[in-house]
Amino acid sequence: MSDDLKERVRWANEEIINKGNLKVVREVFAEDYVLHAVGEDFRGYKFIEGLITELTGAFPDLRVEVEPLVANADTITWLRTNWGTHKGNFMGVAPSGRNLTWRDMVVTRFAGGKVAEEWVVSDFSARPPSS
Repeated sequence: MSDDLKERVRWANEEIINKGNLKVVREVFAEDYVLHAVGEDFRGYKFIEGLITELTGAFPDLRVEVEPLVANADTITWLRTNWGTHKGNFMGVAPSGRNLTWRDMVVTRFAGGKVAEEWVVSDFSARPPSS
């Protein structure tokens, strides 16, 4: 099962972020999905759709690379490296025009074949773009 989870995470990132295929979001994420990040909880696959739309608006050339680290029966820990050109507002940061790279450490729990819950720590806020 752990190899299946690794492949599922790779596939989802390729489809949703690298290819911009938002149609698979509802196939990948549970309707009651919960994201724990930046000291808050965010809920639902609709949140993911909005986040991806905001990300790709701010970074139209956004790309992601996934490195699975550890997986067990229903959980995988993985590293996501993101890069793109900052051309739009993101999280209150005005466009800088700079090429940015940031990493997210992610723990993903699956239930019923879908992503049910994630915990994410990102270094994006630790290195905001400078003007």
